[in-house]
Amino acid sequence: MKPKPSAVEPEIFLKYVRKDYLEAIGLVITQWSLMESMLDSCIWRAADLRNDLGRVISTQLQIQSKLDTLTTLLRQTRPELAGPMAKVSDFVRTCLQGQRNLAAHGMWSALDSPLFGFGKDTPAFVVKFTARGKLVSQGGEIPIDQLHDLARDIAEVSSWLSGLGLMLPELKKRQDGPGHSEAQARNRVECAKRKKNALQPLP
Repeated sequence: MKPKPSAVEPEIFLKYVRKDYLEAIGLVITQWSLMESMLDSCIWRAADLRNDLGRVISTQLQIQSKLDTLTTLLRQTRPELAGPMAKVSDFVRTCLQGQRNLAAHGMWSALDSPLFGFGKDTPAFVVKFTARGKLVSQGGEIPIDQLHDLARDIAEVSSWLSGLGLMLPELKKRQDGPGHSEAQARNRVECAKRKKNALQPLP
């Protein structure tokens, strides 16, 4: 009887991507979130909305819709700013979004293991699949400098949006508090029990 294969220890997965790449990937992800926050603020200002009402509208929008919404609002309220915003939108869509999605949603492999032919100077490998009518993969080796450049490009868009915001009406704030409820974090004891019940040996 063949011996039953054993599961890979979690420590191996925790070391699957080197620290320098973890930091670079994290930088891309956090810069993108900051850029989206700046985009949200510009939408609220261009629409002359109070911040809580603006969040009701923009929170559920994807990046493509946010870019379109802001450009359209500017055409209605500040036409001279719509053209520059359209160019920034095109840059984000064409040059940044795909790279960010690959960084955020791809499966990364960047082992620091000479045993397997990897070292500190070996570029990481990332792959991401889509299945919209046909199965397509994208990715490959990504030098760490490419991630740093991407994070910098995203930060420069945030800076541009910050300048745009200064040309729009001042952000209105709800006077009687934030206007939203706060979700409570799950009880850690409950989660520990759920983990114990869930991660049982397979039959």
